[in-house]
Amino acid sequence: MKYLPFERITYTTNLSEQEVLTRLSGFVEPKKFGLGRNYIKEYEGSINDNNFEISRVIRNRNSFLPQIIGTVQKIMTGHK
Repeated sequence: MKYLPFERITYTTNLSEQEVLTRLSGFVEPKKFGLGRNYIKEYEGSINDNNFEISRVIRNRNSFLPQIIGTVQKIMTGHK
């Protein structure tokens, strides 16, 4: 039984770290504060170095809005 709604997921891709971060940036815009927050993209948050923290942009209140926190890293594979 899960006590906290928490999951750890790992995705693997052939893209470079920079390409992953560039594509992610295409969907995320900086978090805005105050009234009249007009968003163009579907996600808000920050992408710094190889780390990111994002959440879905919603128009109403939701205490259970998922927070996505991740790291982009290169995995060394040995081929013979």
